[in-house]
Amino acid sequence: MKTKLKPGFMFVTQSGSCGKLTHKESFTIINHTLKKCFDNVLPYNVFLQSFADLWGFNMAWDNHISLSEIELIKNYNFNYFDIKIKEKIKKNEKLYNFDGESFVGQINLPKYLRNVCE
Repeated sequence: MKTKLKPGFMFVTQSGSCGKLTHKESFTIINHTLKKCFDNVLPYNVFLQSFADLWGFNMAWDNHISLSEIELIKNYNFNYFDIKIKEKIKKNEKLYNFDGESFVGQINLPKYLRNVCE
């Protein structure tokens, strides 16, 4: 995969259910695999009503972006994410249900997931 990505990439993948009883089926395995391949891996989750469970994702990247940006990501700086979101959407578009603070909530994992993703 890494050979197919251009410099400056940030890879994101859906990683399956990450509920208390289901996180070991795929989420944890994908997280640990990505950690073997990439310099940085950031797991996050969202509750999906249709599955009645937490659903996990993993974001991965190599140290191609500035160290200060990596620290902003790792320190859950929601203003950083607001700026990145604004850069990606058109000027006349608005997001009504998502912003940097919402994303920070998603990357603040429950304790059981933090423990298995360490």
